[in-house]
Amino acid sequence: MGLEEIGSKILADAEKDVERELSQARARADDILARARADGEHIREGIMREAEREARIEQQKILAVGTMEPKRNLLRAKDKLILETIERVHENLEAFTRGKEYKGLLLSWIRKGAEDLPGPDIEVILPERDRKNGVLSDNDLKQVENDLGTKHLTLSREGRAIIGGIVLRCGEIEVNASFDALLELRMDGLRSKIAKELFS
Repeated sequence: MGLEEIGSKILADAEKDVERELSQARARADDILARARADGEHIREGIMREAEREARIEQQKILAVGTMEPKRNLLRAKDKLILETIERVHENLEAFTRGKEYKGLLLSWIRKGAEDLPGPDIEVILPERDRKNGVLSDNDLKQVENDLGTKHLTLSREGRAIIGGIVLRCGEIEVNASFDALLELRMDGLRSKIAKELFS
């Protein structure tokens, strides 16, 4: 075989090798591209699923806020009405303290409270306003003492910041028969009753 033929054969073999390498490279590139497309599609689907999930969560939050806010506003409005009603109860009690029956109620509570206290010396503490206005006098307490027999009642120089009623003190013991204390004791029931009356 001549040199020319050997050169041609080498070139032909080299072209075949190049063609084979190119073919293999194209196959690898196609495979890589196909895998990249599949991976990309998988990633895209994952991103889409995650975005849809986040969108649903946001939508649920918005719906929850949308339904909760009116409920909160309604509860605030109801609570405001209840508080306004309780404020009117306070005003009515305060108005009662300016009426004729108030003094009789105080004397009745003093009599009952004094009977229940163990010691003979009992101090009667009035609301600051009642103390200044002289709602009760020493003579009023003397009449109660006469009914009780064994108790000694004195009006305190101390006044309390209460709507009305009395506080009795016997040594270290205090009996709080103020309107404020009675309202506080009944507040839960009062709130329930007001809510029932207003919103049922």
